Amino acid sequence: MLNLHHPWRRPSRPGLPRGRSLLVVALAMMLAFAGSAIGAAAQDDLPTVTIGSKDFTEQILVSEMLAQLLEDAGYPVERELNLGGSLLVHQALVSGEIDAYVEYTGTGLLAILELPLPAADASPTADATPTSLVDTVYDTVQQGYQEEFDLVWLDPLGFNNTYTLALRGDQAAELGVETISDLIDVGADLRFGATQEFVIRPDGLPGLREAYPGLEFAEESGMDPGLVYEALDSEQVDV
Repeated sequence: MLNLHHPWRRPSRPGLPRGRSLLVVALAMMLAFAGSAIGAAAQDDLPTVTIGSKDFTEQILVSEMLAQLLEDAGYPVERELNLGGSLLVHQALVSGEIDAYVEYTGTGLLAILELPLPAADASPTADATPTSLVDTVYDTVQQGYQEEFDLVWLDPLGFNNTYTLALRGDQAAELGVETISDLIDVGADLRFGATQEFVIRPDGLPGLREAYPGLEFAEESGMDPGLVYEALDSEQVDV
């Protein structure tokens, strides 16, 4: 469940012009702010930048890195970290309550713009994503955000964040599970847990089932990202 009572729901405050809100997917933004600070007359002349993040560890870390780089460049920074899921943080950006956050092209394409994956190699079983597909998705998202939300995507940070499945080591050894295909024969006896987004996203559980016909689980639970690992460790879920 998304908690709608977050600290970003506050009256508008002075800062970056709302029409120039930036969707951060790039180190280039950090460098741009740093370059602007060099010629600034005084810190008082610089706008306050509010950095947001989603509610999982990677997001909080990279957003904190961004905030510290901006502060080192002389910018006053407000932090609105750990806000919630993708849709909530996106809405915070659109409404002007935050100025920037780190987003992923797959999330932008599927969850925000609600566009289909490109036909080529759209299957989650592909061993590697061709550069042409990466570029196609990026270009589509960049154009879509500009046209629909007047938001700007810059150059990618250069790392890949992708989904995978995990079992406890002892259980995987007992069941003889080494690949996703191995789960087809035993999944009906296992409890599945994942983030709410993974349960419904086309490149999440629905795409997994499409790529691996016959893959089913005894139970399927959607939960907050921070609870997934705890649920697996405490044996509340198996996968």
